Amino acid sequence: MKRNKPLALVAGAALLTLAACGGGSSEDGGSNGSGSDREFGDQEGGTKDAERQGPAAEVEGATPGGTITVYLPGDPGPDSLDPTGGWSVTGNSIQQALTSRSLTQYVRDENGQPVLVPDLATDLGTPNEDFTEWTFTIREDATWEDGKPVTAEEVAFGICRSLDSEAFPSGPGTEYSKHYFAGAEEYEGPYTGKDPKCEAWDGISVEGQDITISMSVPFPDMDYWGAFMAMGPAPLGNASKPPNYGTKPLSNGPYKVESYKPNEELVLVKNDQWAAESDPGRHQYADEFVFKFNQDQAKVDEIMLSDNADSQAALATSLGSDKYNDANSQLGDRLVQQTSQCVNTLTPDYTKITEIEVRKALAYAYPYEDV
Repeated sequence: MKRNKPLALVAGAALLTLAACGGGSSEDGGSNGSGSDREFGDQEGGTKDAERQGPAAEVEGATPGGTITVYLPGDPGPDSLDPTGGWSVTGNSIQQALTSRSLTQYVRDENGQPVLVPDLATDLGTPNEDFTEWTFTIREDATWEDGKPVTAEEVAFGICRSLDSEAFPSGPGTEYSKHYFAGAEEYEGPYTGKDPKCEAWDGISVEGQDITISMSVPFPDMDYWGAFMAMGPAPLGNASKPPNYGTKPLSNGPYKVESYKPNEELVLVKNDQWAAESDPGRHQYADEFVFKFNQDQAKVDEIMLSDNADSQAALATSLGSDKYNDANSQLGDRLVQQTSQCVNTLTPDYTKITEIEVRKALAYAYPYEDV
């Protein structure tokens, strides 16, 4: 891949399309799952295209080949690559875009807005009249990196294993699916409940390429929920037993894991068994992606602003506040600014800091203008 200038430097935002704010690398292992308050029926506020099929539309100006290096200052990255437990912003962004497919997915329209489209499913699913049952048909042409087809049984198993609260204590299945899927709150999971074939949970059934999920309450948002990796496949049996599977999961997307050092580096290379015709949303332009976690912000800023060989095919997910003016003048529209999908706050403990003058001093000392 030949480029004449750095790809981009993103200020104040994460890199790729994000699916959730979550705690993949949080100290307490918690996460911020939340339910939907919308009435079911015809819904506004989201765009869908149930008929979208592969291959995805070409990206104007994209050239195949080369290595893209992504620097993530101060971001430890995911602590596991097991897609069933994927609930962190960074892990979801990387894996959903490049390695791990699910029932549905998001693409961008011509205005950059997200559109819900099919992924492993042939469409966006079919609910019954009161949204207490959903059926998805798994496409025939999706494959794993070893060339074997992704089966409906494997997708059902992936969904089932996401309900194992001990194996995935802060995963999306534990936080969300447990509430909505019929019988899920009582189900212990394939590992904790010693049910390796998921026979003890009857909330999901498979017939041919069709998967039917029963709900404990009406769940009109199941097509959106289907975009999480927890609603995707896992190899049957011990092949995907945690925690080992999280070090090098089997890919069914355009890229596969070549090497992974938690909190340091993730290297992805092309998956030659992925077929563009089977995927309505993804591409396979670059030969390799290298994600560098926990990077020093000052060193990354130096690389991105140097305009040398290291910066020619590199991205950074944040920018030091003292370098904003330099980046703005040197990079122009290659400096991308956008709001964050998650909000972080600094909250002093005012039960301990009771003196009003100390509180005022803290407020006065914060570098608002630099930020």
